[in-house]
Amino acid sequence: STTNAAWGTDARLMPLRSNEFAQADWVLPISRSGRYHISVQVPSLADAATNVAFHIVAGATNFLSVLFPGGVPSNEWVFLGSVTLDQTLSNLVEMIVSGVNQPGTYAIADVLRLVPAPEPTLPGFGPPDSSQIFSTPNSYLLQFVGRSDVSYTIQRGDSLTTGWSTLQIISPVVPGVLEYEDEKPPSGQAFYRILTQ
Repeated sequence: STTNAAWGTDARLMPLRSNEFAQADWVLPISRSGRYHISVQVPSLADAATNVAFHIVAGATNFLSVLFPGGVPSNEWVFLGSVTLDQTLSNLVEMIVSGVNQPGTYAIADVLRLVPAPEPTLPGFGPPDSSQIFSTPNSYLLQFVGRSDVSYTIQRGDSLTTGWSTLQIISPVVPGVLEYEDEKPPSGQAFYRILTQ
């Protein structure tokens, strides 16, 4: 436990060795079934680990996996995804960090935010390249149709030709509409792209 928290009074951290994994779980005791936006926040830490994976699990099924190759950005809400959860199932979010290739760093977990979300507005499942972007006063929301056999890399850049940075990698287990919300976009111009693997 550490008092270096992004939210509340404390957070959890674990030093990593090359052959170890750290895991944190958040149980989601929802009172109604429906679609939810899920975000996390962690405090800043000089030796924070990279390659942080999150799994959104309902019952025994992993519905969505999200990877942050550069680590989770600190002191801001970071969007994991939108999923439909069933109140009759056991729902949770797992965070898993491997010490492979990063011994001496720390896995850190703090707070998770769960907000009821409107149903996605994309009609049906459409063609594979169906996508939309919505603007709110403080964020941008990308919606696109995803397949279960593809990983999607969300990137943001200052121009269309250079400076792309990976925000997250999404790997859905079931096909459907995927979402990414940039809750802290840059103040100037920005471009987004979705790469498939």
